[in-house]
Amino acid sequence: EKVKERTDELAQVHRETVNALVEQSRLEERNRIAREIHDTLGHTLTGVLLQIEAGKRLLVRDSRRAQEKMQAALEQVRRGLDEVRRSVHLLHEDDSEDDTARLAGLLQAIMQSTGVSIKYRFSPGIKLSPTQRHVIYRALQEGITNGIRHGRSRSFDFQLTVEGEQLRFVLKDYGRGAEKVKFGFGLNSMRERAEELAGTLQVDTRPGEGLSITLTLPLSHSA
Repeated sequence: EKVKERTDELAQVHRETVNALVEQSRLEERNRIAREIHDTLGHTLTGVLLQIEAGKRLLVRDSRRAQEKMQAALEQVRRGLDEVRRSVHLLHEDDSEDDTARLAGLLQAIMQSTGVSIKYRFSPGIKLSPTQRHVIYRALQEGITNGIRHGRSRSFDFQLTVEGEQLRFVLKDYGRGAEKVKFGFGLNSMRERAEELAGTLQVDTRPGEGLSITLTLPLSHSA
């Protein structure tokens, strides 16, 4: 009888544990989806907003250029929709394409859609795992979006280098900066992603000197 009671107790504990794990999984998935929506739409809508504002200013004095800006905004929306669709498949991309080529393509697309200037440098032969790629892409998009939206920056420097056993990401904007870094949803998501890969995030800013984001990840991490 005691064995039966103990068995029933263990079965109940097991059921409660399973239910708790299921609920935790659901919460993590909701948070992940929220981060994806924030990052992708925030990046896209910032670019669209810049194009529309430029179009409004040009509407009276240069209707042709105003139409070009509106067309650019339309194309940015289309790219954003494509990015939303790709988000689900980002961790399973074909590894045949070089990561530096991917990043260069992303930066060129951002410059074309927003009109900002980005100088970039990569260590040769960088190979990212799917999860590292995901973290790098999202940090890059979030950092540039924040630099444009909050820092009013029109130029950026970006480096992705290998230093010893670490992958080092540095994004610097030349916007207005601030007295103190405010960790909102985007920066918190960036930090959480880095920590999930045993990495670190550092954000530095000063008034009038812009803001820099430094992200380090273990080079060998392939989770």
